[in-house]
Amino acid sequence: MGEARKLRIGVIFGGRSGEHEVSLRSAESVLAALDREKYDVITIGITKQGQWLTGDPLPALQSGQTEAAAATTAVLLPPTPGAHTLVPVDPVAGAGPFDGDLDVIICSHGHFDHIGDLVSTAKRTGATLVSIFDLTTWAESKGVENAMGGNKGGTMEVAGLKVTLVHA
Repeated sequence: MGEARKLRIGVIFGGRSGEHEVSLRSAESVLAALDREKYDVITIGITKQGQWLTGDPLPALQSGQTEAAAATTAVLLPPTPGAHTLVPVDPVAGAGPFDGDLDVIICSHGHFDHIGDLVSTAKRTGATLVSIFDLTTWAESKGVENAMGGNKGGTMEVAGLKVTLVHA
């Protein structure tokens, strides 16, 4: 029998706000804590202009060199109800494959640059949204069916992944 599929976790960071750099630092901490042997981690970085990138976008976003980022692939969320994928727009050599399927989405907080496409992404992928309680309650009111909210200092577990909410 084949090996069980790893839990796929989407970490979305960056965005079009004055807190872009704070989000990058938060993502760096989250990514460092995730065990790549245990989880299939998908990084989704959002540029200051709003472009979504997968692959390894964190170094490119930290340096501001997103146009020349050889390890990224630009993606978009299709406007098709029920679509469970992110679609590559302009694949770049060296970028890893990503079919858009996610099991878990971790969102650090609820500013517009973090939640602009959060609801549609969570609904289309069916992923469990893990975040602060107020944000998950809002997302549920918008139709997100799989959400797990907690409070600062609390730890939640979804499919073996432990997420602790800390003051950033």
